[in-house]
Amino acid sequence: CDIPDRLSPEQTLQQALREKRLLPYFQPILRLRDRRVVQIELLARLLDEEGEIHEAGSFIPLAEQSDLILEIDRMMLRHACGLLQGLFRPLIKQHSLRISINLSGKHLVNHDHIMRLMGIIEEEGVSPGYLIFEFNERELSRQDSDALASLHDLRSKGIQISLDDFGTGFS
Repeated sequence: CDIPDRLSPEQTLQQALREKRLLPYFQPILRLRDRRVVQIELLARLLDEEGEIHEAGSFIPLAEQSDLILEIDRMMLRHACGLLQGLFRPLIKQHSLRISINLSGKHLVNHDHIMRLMGIIEEEGVSPGYLIFEFNERELSRQDSDALASLHDLRSKGIQISLDDFGTGFS
């Protein structure tokens, strides 16, 4: 049979990661009272080989299963830090904006994962106070007590913590 070699979904995601086809997508968060942008949420999007952009729901579950999520999260954190040092710098200073990043709860179960995130922030020269790490409520409820210690560690370094999708799961 002449069946063309096809990559598995995991291999396709790995290739997209290598080729830097995982892109940051920005969603403004407004204060309703005055419609002022007070925060920018950075979300990951996948650009496929045909140039189509895919929402996170189409690849994040696979990334979580295959542990590629850790690398994707670090890539998105680098994007956020780069923007804080570049394009967003005037906005951040003038309006006290923060960037929030959705991260996997898998970072919280291993101190080395937390240290790698902090290392990126230090390498990029960004103040941790401009960052908000968002963790999904459902996923966080599945973690052990080490996750709570990691959250306290991140807070002590100046990073704000946010619970994403609160009220849709365990609580």
